[in-house]
Amino acid sequence: MPKTFTPPVLLLAAHILFSSFVFLEADQNFTLLITVQPWFPQVGGEVLLIPEESKEKVDTCSWFRWDTAEKNQILVYQPPPVKDVQYKASYTGRESVNTDCSLQIRNISISDITYYVMQRNTTKESEVGQIFLVVIEKQSDKKKRTSVSGGAVAGIFVACIVGAVFLVGLISYTVTQGFVR
Repeated sequence: MPKTFTPPVLLLAAHILFSSFVFLEADQNFTLLITVQPWFPQVGGEVLLIPEESKEKVDTCSWFRWDTAEKNQILVYQPPPVKDVQYKASYTGRESVNTDCSLQIRNISISDITYYVMQRNTTKESEVGQIFLVVIEKQSDKKKRTSVSGGAVAGIFVACIVGAVFLVGLISYTVTQGFVR
């Protein structure tokens, strides 16, 4: 069976390539580590984005999709004793925040693949962290991923060679007959 690349592998490769360009132009200093549980969540499942623990008292936690533009803000959370959540423009109804400022996303889909940014304000400083979420499709027993067979690849290759030979012959013929000026 020929080796095929699944969409999650291609997305991960694209992410790695894109990350090298994004961080060259980044104007933010990411000082906050964020981890994902599970590392590769499946479509329809849930995921938890967990920031590292703060040594200071946390005033607010803000979560964003892609970047810290206002239109991409998901929510703003104020931990106890206030314990207030303000839902923003990018909130879909599937996100919730925990007391440790971790973001839980339920019923995830392929469209949730993006950067997630958390901005945490403490009594002493403001910290920003970023993580890229990769979501993989569920593989059911009944549904197998379709791919191009080895025979089809060989047929395409032979057809390309025949087409290239035909084009070279046609160009050679027109040149020798004087049709090209």
